[in-house]
Amino acid sequence: HYVEKNDINQSKIYIGHIGGLQIDTDYPDVIVMNTILGGAFGSRLFNSVRSREGLAYAVFGVYTANVNYPGIFYNFASTKSETTAKAIREIIKEVKRMQTDPPTPEEMKLGKDGYLNSFVFQFDAKSKVINRLLNYDFYGLPADFNVRLKDRIEQCTPEAVNAAAKNRLHPDALQILVVGKGKD
Repeated sequence: HYVEKNDINQSKIYIGHIGGLQIDTDYPDVIVMNTILGGAFGSRLFNSVRSREGLAYAVFGVYTANVNYPGIFYNFASTKSETTAKAIREIIKEVKRMQTDPPTPEEMKLGKDGYLNSFVFQFDAKSKVINRLLNYDFYGLPADFNVRLKDRIEQCTPEAVNAAAKNRLHPDALQILVVGKGKD
């Protein structure tokens, strides 16, 4: 999909598809996978698209999930108009590589720490705790859902990340949206 915008010299690229649910059995592995792929400084997308290829200053990936309806999986990059196609190919390559190349120990640490280091912020306000417990009760989830999730993330393995990528990433179903200057 393409949206013409002639007053810019960069393309904004979104590549993605429908995501999953928080109640999916592999949801903890998906959280780690997402951070490794594009959810952190030092992710595969960051290292490939930005650092190695020099195609974008901003690049990231997001895999969202909800309890009662699927979230979305998308990747974003902003690149010079002339390098739009190359950036798209590089992002898709990294999505596919997530399914075949197991994460390194350093990537696993990055993937887990991204969630675990922010875990404490789920308890930094009474309102957050109350809202979370109300939501869990409403959707029939256990009151310690977030603690179980944290425990599962701590136990996540490279094999589980690869399995989640094979199960949840669909390179052949990716939708691509580019906003940019077509003549470039």
